[in-house]
Amino acid sequence: MAKDGAYARTATDFHDVVVADDPGAKFPAEAGRYHLYVAGACPWAHRAMMVRALKGLEDVISVSVGEISAPRSKGRKASLLRRS
Repeated sequence: MAKDGAYARTATDFHDVVVADDPGAKFPAEAGRYHLYVAGACPWAHRAMMVRALKGLEDVISVSVGEISAPRSKGRKASLLRRS
């Protein structure tokens, strides 16, 4: 938090990308190298899945879709719904 009370966002560390059409890239698209975990409750999950589709990485980046539920007596429970 800044001295004036405003929220001060820290610099991010993630600026590299997975590239489908450049085999010499730092993170080349290689089947089996990457896996994406998403949850329906996450507001960023839809965006991540859209970018994966728009960039043509669906055959390269596999996905697991999970959910988190909160039963009344035992806290939170995470479960895997689908893996592709």
